[in-house]
Amino acid sequence: MNALEIFNTVKTHLLQQNSQSLLENPNRKVCAYRGTEGRMCAVGCLIKDEYYDSGLERKRVRHPDVRKALGSSGISIDDIMTRDLLFDLQAVHDTIPVSHWEVALNDVKERYFK
Repeated sequence: MNALEIFNTVKTHLLQQNSQSLLENPNRKVCAYRGTEGRMCAVGCLIKDEYYDSGLERKRVRHPDVRKALGSSGISIDDIMTRDLLFDLQAVHDTIPVSHWEVALNDVKERYFK
């Protein structure tokens, strides 16, 4: 998958899901690659089921285990642009209110694919 295909896949996923992927614990909600009610975050939706493991949770995109799961799923993050794109897409999911995702995602697209 090239960078634009990754972007389009993530954008479509996030806007259709229309909610964050969270793991709930007694103290706070935490963003998750795979969360409750089958939800997936911006990066989690790119990891095929057979390569996902709950041990990936709370690890950053650049962590070797996450890189391996993405690579096995056909997403190479050896390219700096792709790695940065995934980081920015994850930031949209994790830090931007859902009601502002479409605008934020369009901003990401403008930065990467002028």
